[in-house]
Amino acid sequence: MTTWSWIFTSIALSGAYLNALKNKLCWPIWCLSNCGFIIININRNQWPEVVLFGMFTATSIIGWKKHDEK
Repeated sequence: MTTWSWIFTSIALSGAYLNALKNKLCWPIWCLSNCGFIIININRNQWPEVVLFGMFTATSIIGWKKHDEK
């Protein structure tokens, strides 16, 4: 799973970069990376991490919706 962790880390960093540029694509990219980390952590039985990335996904969706309202 280490390769997948690096893939989703790269995706998350891309989302952070796009957020710094105020590009609305950061939100779906973060949703993708967070969902990837949820799957990875379910497979590892890391339930606190599953909850954490679930909340990150929820806040990404909220941010995405608020960005679209502007």
